[in-house]
Amino acid sequence: MTTPRPTHLHRRSSSKWVPPSAPLHNPISIFKGRSNRETGSRVIRPNHLFESPRYELTNYRDFTDNQISTTKYSIWNFIPLNIWHQISTKYANLYFIFIAILNWVPFFDAYTRYVGLIPICFVLGTTLIKDGIEDYRRWKFDNQINEKTCHVWDRDRCAFRKTEWRYILVGDFVHISNDQDVPADIIMLRSSNESGTCYIETCNLDGETSLKQRMVPAKVVDYSKKDSTFKPSDFTGVVTCEKPDKSIYTIRAKVEYEPGQTDVIIKDNMLLRGSRIKNTTFVEGIVVYAGHDTKVMLNNGRAPHKTSGIEKLTNKFIIACFVMLLIMVIYGASASAVWVGDHPTNEQSKTPDQSSSFPISIFPRDSAFLSRAAS
Repeated sequence: MTTPRPTHLHRRSSSKWVPPSAPLHNPISIFKGRSNRETGSRVIRPNHLFESPRYELTNYRDFTDNQISTTKYSIWNFIPLNIWHQISTKYANLYFIFIAILNWVPFFDAYTRYVGLIPICFVLGTTLIKDGIEDYRRWKFDNQINEKTCHVWDRDRCAFRKTEWRYILVGDFVHISNDQDVPADIIMLRSSNESGTCYIETCNLDGETSLKQRMVPAKVVDYSKKDSTFKPSDFTGVVTCEKPDKSIYTIRAKVEYEPGQTDVIIKDNMLLRGSRIKNTTFVEGIVVYAGHDTKVMLNNGRAPHKTSGIEKLTNKFIIACFVMLLIMVIYGASASAVWVGDHPTNEQSKTPDQSSSFPISIFPRDSAFLSRAAS
């Protein structure tokens, strides 16, 4: 008769766990070490080996957390950055802003100052509102992802506790049930199948709907046995892996359980963020990449600012028109300066019809020639 698997090793709290954040009297600790200081590889020790609060863990300071953001703007930079994008990608906006500014110079003003601002402000404001609505939708979708839950091992309670994805850290030991999405890139260490295998669906990663098999590393297959007394706090292995990269088909990592006992990790030992557990009651593993360091996020990245082909073609036409206008203005100003220099003030006063049309005032020699030819 087989011994049933102890249920207390998998007890899970149904209430949502929000890990404590950094104390307010030390706000610098919130941002400390958030810059990427990785060199050739990262060394990860399980978080449950340390008694310090989560915000003081080395994994918290050195690696990004699991919260993601795909928005283009923040509250602070939305207006200036959006206007900059509109100006830098649509030269028509830049041209009309230049004309509106020029109209504020008393020597060049052609109409009421504020009238020139109305069209360009309307165009910029309409696009600003449209982009703001789109970015707000991205923010809401990001929140839906960040608020998904899974179970993370809590050393204080000696149990898995339900927590939101955003609070998961590199080095956490996580428990994922059947039909749940994988919250981060993890090395699988345990499965409900005694063989140490599980099945995943990766349609969100590569578009394939067929199930793929994953397995635990060779030296920890016993963790999945029915008579195993393993619990996450027993895992003391040190993970050494490469810096985050975009390749979803390769992984260079190893787990050292004890001196001389090492498993080389291959892609079949990895569960990537975005995949879904199928036909397996549960799997457990340790997080090695989280948030924007996961392979799926490195491949997706933030939403780029797109420019259509028509806008690019329009920009070329606007540049051509502006160059032509500039040439005409320079030529006209030069011709006018020459004419003024050739005709003293007393001769200018004798010139008939000084309010004559453009060709006579700009091209005086040509007009005089035509007058003599006509006579």
